[in-house]
Amino acid sequence: MKTKLLIYIPTYNRSQLVLKQLSIISKQKSSKFDVFISDNNSTESDYVEVKKYCDDNGFKYNKNCDNLGLCVNIMNGFLHIDDYEYTLILSDDDLLKIDAIEKILYYLEKNIDFLWIKNTIIDEFKIESISKIDINESLLENIGLISAVVYKSSFIKKSIIYGYQGSLTYFPHFAMLLNAMRNQESTKIGIVCENDFYEVGEAKQEDASLRSPKMLFGFPHMCEYADNESKRIFLKIITSFLYVRYYVEADSRYYQYSEIKYLSDLSFGYLLRNSKSFLIKYYTWKCIYPFYDFVRRNISLDTKVMILNKIKKIIGE
Repeated sequence: MKTKLLIYIPTYNRSQLVLKQLSIISKQKSSKFDVFISDNNSTESDYVEVKKYCDDNGFKYNKNCDNLGLCVNIMNGFLHIDDYEYTLILSDDDLLKIDAIEKILYYLEKNIDFLWIKNTIIDEFKIESISKIDINESLLENIGLISAVVYKSSFIKKSIIYGYQGSLTYFPHFAMLLNAMRNQESTKIGIVCENDFYEVGEAKQEDASLRSPKMLFGFPHMCEYADNESKRIFLKIITSFLYVRYYVEADSRYYQYSEIKYLSDLSFGYLLRNSKSFLIKYYTWKCIYPFYDFVRRNISLDTKVMILNKIKKIIGE
C-alpha cells in the first residue's frame, strides 16, 4: 500500500535552512508522509548535521555524487512516485507552518489531481475542474514555483520525461504539469491560500524572478511546451512591459560572460522571433532604465513595488 505523501526537499548549500525546515516537520510526524532530502553535492560541512538529524528522526537523506544541476535534482523527486500517492517538491527556503502538513493531508483526501497552493488571498479551500482547452493566464503565471503544487502520482507519471526534457526552462516540474493537463480532458485542482501553509519572510515578499535570473530567462522557453492558446498567454506574460526590463539588466557588466547572459541571449532571440511588441518595449526600457536604476537604488522595497504597480496601471498591464 502506498504512503499518502512524499515531501521531497532538493537542497544545495543551505544547511541551516534545511535544519530549520526539518525541525518544523518533525513536530508533525505521521505515518502518512515521508521526508526525503536530496543534497546536490553541497560543499558546506554542516550537512553532516542534516544527515544526523535525518537519521535520528526517520527522514531519508541522499547526497548526490556530483552536482546534477537544479532541474535534475528537482525532477529526481518524481522517481519515487510508485511508492507514494502524492508528491510535494518543497524548496528548502519555503518554511512550512506548524500545521501545514496536516492541512495538506486533509485536502489530498478529496482525490484531486493536484493541490495548488496559490499566492493570492483565498477565503477557503475550493475545487475547480479545468479542461485542457481552458488553461488560463492565472494558472500559467502563478503555478511555476516548486512549493506551489502537490502532485498526484497517477496524474503526472506519464509526463515525467517531459520534465527532464524541459530543463532549459528552469521550470521542469511546470513543463511536466502542463503535459499532464493536456493529456486528459479535465483536471481536478484543489486550490488553497499560500499564507495558510508557508511562513512569509523577506525572500518571499519580493518577486521570485528577482531572486533567480536563470529561471527568469529560462521561462520563455516554456512556450514550446504549451499548445497554441497557452503559448499566446505565455508570450503575453513574458513580454509585459515590466518583465522586459530584465533583458536590459542582462546587458550590464554583472551578467557579462556568464551562464545568465547566455540564457538571456537565447530567450531574447526567441522573443524577438515570436513577439511583435518585444523589441519596442526593450528599446523603451533602454532609454528609461538609467533613471529607473537610480530611483530603485535610493528607495525602499515597498516604494519600489508601489511605483511598479502604478506603471502597470498606466500602461494597462
